[in-house]
Amino acid sequence: DVLRMASPPAPPPRRVLLVSGSDSGGGAGLQADIKSCEANGVYSMNAITALTAQNTQGVTGVVGIEPAFVVQQMDAVFDDIGVDAIKTGMLASVAVVEAVAERVGRASGVAVVVDPVAVTACGVRLVDLDAVDAVRRKLLPLATVATPNRREAALLLEREEVPKTAEDLAEAAEAIRTRFGTKAVLVKGGLLMATHTRDDDDDQKKAIINEWIDVDLSLCSEKVVVDVFCDGRRVVALRCPYVETRNTHGTGCTLASAIAAHLARGEGTFDAVLRARRYLHRVLVKSQAVHIGTGPFGPFLHAISD
Repeated sequence: DVLRMASPPAPPPRRVLLVSGSDSGGGAGLQADIKSCEANGVYSMNAITALTAQNTQGVTGVVGIEPAFVVQQMDAVFDDIGVDAIKTGMLASVAVVEAVAERVGRASGVAVVVDPVAVTACGVRLVDLDAVDAVRRKLLPLATVATPNRREAALLLEREEVPKTAEDLAEAAEAIRTRFGTKAVLVKGGLLMATHTRDDDDDQKKAIINEWIDVDLSLCSEKVVVDVFCDGRRVVALRCPYVETRNTHGTGCTLASAIAAHLARGEGTFDAVLRARRYLHRVLVKSQAVHIGTGPFGPFLHAISD
């Protein structure tokens, strides 16, 4: 008989703890987080902060989870499975923000992605100002990278004026980084300019590096989405063609979770952001023909890796 050596066990997957609210429609929140992590090659776990009744037409109900139980969920994961990165999403009360921040602060050697969910891209505020202030004071100083949209950036900085240009986004990103001690900031600018070409980069004259997301331009419009990354060493405007689609529900959650996934895999912060941004663009392109629900903003499919 030939003795067969047992195969060595496969290395465990990298692990991301998702601290966010549940979306019963499956498009955003925890559900988008889980799907994004799976598509980007990591194992995800969760601590649910709120339950929502929602679909593509809107939110019809919200039930908050007690702060102590949010932390109990986090402890259960840390005590057994372990965590390589944490992503936080919607934290709707001061008590929840403070409880989550205290537990995150006790986690050593773990990357932290803070998506300070507070205002939609359309300007609808989702949490009260006291919770926003708690995020400023308690959570942003712990972040490896924070991912506010441009309206959230203005709210965090207590400004009336919302950033409108790449230069505005860069200034806001640097202001958040220096004021709150966040290691890196990605301000999501969305659709800032109607048209833009590779030869029309006024920002080249400024201290902003332009990075075009590597995509097939023939699949997209001439409109451009601009996000700006800042880590104290460089300021980079990440540009990619706008995808003409109604399927944008959950883009912020998906992006932040993809960043956390790549950080968990040991990639540097900028590389993680770049790979996550490419992933988001590709799933939006691949999901253009998808039509789920009857509301104005639909979900998209996540199962396309970078």
